[in-house]
Amino acid sequence: MQAGPARLTGILGAVVEQAADRAVHRRLGMVAEPLSQGRAGRYLRASRWSTRAGAVLLGVSAMRRSRALDVAGGLALAAGSLFARLGYFHAGTASATDPRYTVVPQRERIDAARPSARHQPDPAAVSPDG
Repeated sequence: MQAGPARLTGILGAVVEQAADRAVHRRLGMVAEPLSQGRAGRYLRASRWSTRAGAVLLGVSAMRRSRALDVAGGLALAAGSLFARLGYFHAGTASATDPRYTVVPQRERIDAARPSARHQPDPAAVSPDG
C-alpha cells in the first residue's frame, strides 16, 4: 500500500519526539520548569497526548488499512506538533521574564569554570628567585 512508508515515518517520528521531550526535561533540570507550568505546560501536555494518539491511530490503521484512521492519525500528529511549538514559545517568554532561569545557570557555569582555591599555588610560598 502506498501509505505504508508515510505511516511508518509518522509513528517513528512520534516515538523520537517523545524520547526527545523526555531528554530535554531531564537534561535542563531547573531551567525546564517553565516547560511544565502555566500555559506552556498545558500546550506541551496536549502535544504529548496528541502525538501519542496520532501514533496509536496510525498503528491501528496499519493493521486495518483504513484511510480514515490515517487521516485522523496525521491530524493528531500535526496538532501535536503545533501544540509543541506553542508550548516552547510560551515557555521561552515565561523564562525570559524570570531572571532566575538565566542568572542561576550562568552563575553555576562561572563557578564551575573557576579553578578552586586549593589548586592555586600559594603566592607566599613561591619565591621570586625561582
